[in-house]
Formats: sequence, C-alpha cells, structure tokens
Amino acid sequence: MQLGLGSRRPRTREDLRSFGRCWYPVKRPQPKGYRISIQVPGPFPYRHRRYMKPIYRKSDGSWPTIPLNAEPAGYVEVYRNGVLHCWQRLTTEYLLESREIAIVHVFAHEIFHFLRRSRQIPGRNGENEADQFALSIESIFRERVNGA
Repeated sequence: MQLGLGSRRPRTREDLRSFGRCWYPVKRPQPKGYRISIQVPGPFPYRHRRYMKPIYRKSDGSWPTIPLNAEPAGYVEVYRNGVLHCWQRLTTEYLLESREIAIVHVFAHEIFHFLRRSRQIPGRNGENEADQFALSIESIFRERVNGA
C-alpha cells in the first residue's frame, strides 16, 4: 500500500467542499491498483451534504412524506420489465467539525466502494450505503479520540 499526500489551493467555490474519488484497477495501458483521492480543503466546521435512502412512489401514485431535515436531490423514472418504477433521491446536511473527522469520513466512504466492489463486504455499492458505512467508522473514530 502506498500513501501519497499532496495539497493544492481551492480555485472555486466548488473546491470548498469535502469529497473523494476512487479508481478501480485497469489492465491497460499499464496495470494500476485501486486508488483513492480525498479532498478536504475546509474551512471547518463544514456542513456536508450526504445521501439518504431514497423514497419510492406508492402503487396508488402518491409519495411518502419526506423525512425531516431531508431535501429532494433528484427524481428518477425507470421501466423494468415493462413496469414503471419512480423514486426520489434525498440528501441531508451533516456537520464535519474538523479536518480529521472529514478525512475519516471521506476515506471510509471511498473504502466502502472498494470493499464492496471486491466483494469483501455484502450489500449494494451505492452512495447511501457508503455514507452509512462512513458514519459508522466515523463513530468508532470519535469514540476512540474522545475516550483516549
């Protein structure tokens, strides 16, 4: 495993958010391992948007109530086997109090994608699932830091 640290100055307002990216191994032109990039420029505390479990339209055409502190983040309609499925993606705000918390959160989110893609953990490889995993790892980190 290699760890590379670098820095760059944020150029735009979009650069002032915490996020990560992951790349799966490719065979061409030269084999590379799984790679993760994490950006946590701050300032902190930072209000981060994260995905929640989507809500699905009921068979009668109505929608469930959107949970408190959630906002719609997209509407999807898909035909599967001739049947229309509709859902709304939801987001909520989450406070990242420090750079350390942000690094743990974003790294855990991205490592979930690796663990799921390599079938080391069960489940769906989605954003909501990765966020839930990140929150559980972040909780362990907080306990260890506060308990030390």
